[in-house]
Amino acid sequence: MGGSASSPNYAKIKVDVVNQESGEGGVSRLDLVLPVDAGVFDAVEGYTDPSKYGDEDVIAFVKNAEKMREVAKYFIADYAVAYGVVMDGIMDDNYAEHVAANNVGMIFDMTGGVAKIVQHEPVTEILTGSLIWKTSLTLPFALMIIEDGGGSHANTGVVKYNAGTQDLLVLLFEPHATGQGYNKMVIRVLTYLMTSVIEKVSSEITLPPVSVRVVSPHSGLGLQGGDPLCVAWSILMLLVYLLNCEVGRERRCSFGRVQGVMETLWHRRRHIMPAWLYTLRKYVPEHVPRHTRRVQRIHTGEIFDTAFDAAQCNGRDPGDCTHPCALDSGTGTCYNTKIFKR
Repeated sequence: MGGSASSPNYAKIKVDVVNQESGEGGVSRLDLVLPVDAGVFDAVEGYTDPSKYGDEDVIAFVKNAEKMREVAKYFIADYAVAYGVVMDGIMDDNYAEHVAANNVGMIFDMTGGVAKIVQHEPVTEILTGSLIWKTSLTLPFALMIIEDGGGSHANTGVVKYNAGTQDLLVLLFEPHATGQGYNKMVIRVLTYLMTSVIEKVSSEITLPPVSVRVVSPHSGLGLQGGDPLCVAWSILMLLVYLLNCEVGRERRCSFGRVQGVMETLWHRRRHIMPAWLYTLRKYVPEHVPRHTRRVQRIHTGEIFDTAFDAAQCNGRDPGDCTHPCALDSGTGTCYNTKIFKR
């Protein structure tokens, strides 16, 4: 994947991770690898810390909310194309053969409170082959969820089949916390889908019993919150897992540790997300027509805490509301003057 997890080109942050599943005592001090260049991440941090080096191009991007929004709009406009282009661009041959450009893998229709599987073949056909030929599989996938009112939501995930132990694990990366109704429904549908594949193969060949587990590592707070970046968050969650687990193959890749890492993404989002949007910018083709969908976070009389706010101004006390932050005269809320346009 563009180099190993120890590559000096990747940004690393120190994190304290608790295995949230096993309840084991203490924390693990880890170097979490991010799918962004180390210089880019340093520059974003430098936007709020003058003692750090700041690349002018990165800072110009972070200061301009419209530039960040245009990247977000492109990825929102066509999830299938965006996912395929990023995955084709960074995955090595061991994974790229499983990732079809312009194909999201699965589509679930959740409208009316009823789950319908619209598309699944790109994933289930590959899994079927692994079961038949008794070969282990690590398959990244993207999932589009069709919602009521014509909206949609993005998830990613990994199907992992261990031919030696006959264990089938599906990790589902949901930018909101798992308390969301859709997340619980998607887990049920994925469990049904994986079980159906196993039953179909078992009806044709002798297959040892296969255990199925579908889990969703998440931040208890929800990574996405109220921002419009489900596509960006979903792809980021997948790549953080692949970089730190499938490449590094370390003990921290247990589900409980992955859960703890997702919590870290939330707490460092004010630096991680602007750096990630800057990274995604290189995957946006030149002269892409402006998308007409309105991605708007600022409403009259309100200042929102958002992943676009690299300086994390919202929530600061008036005495700490210093440049690039300023107090809104109407609400007394601290906001980022470089991002929020009044």
